[in-house]
Amino acid sequence: LQKAVRILGDTRYVFAECIKQLMNHQSLDKITVTDIVEMSGKTRQTFYRYLRDKYDIVNWYFEVLADKLSYRFAIVK
Repeated sequence: LQKAVRILGDTRYVFAECIKQLMNHQSLDKITVTDIVEMSGKTRQTFYRYLRDKYDIVNWYFEVLADKLSYRFAIVK
């Protein structure tokens, strides 16, 4: 189970990194799933196995960042 969670996270991170790079050059509205999967080297099938749409990546990544930030503040206190 832990391996499956790690793989799921790794796949989502790959897509998140790709969308971050693409957003350096164009707005999120202009980015397509095709752009993301081409950059990632993964298939559309893989994309849709883990995510509903491109906004799902952004929401997931913000949740990850918020969790990390909460964890860091908990350590500081």
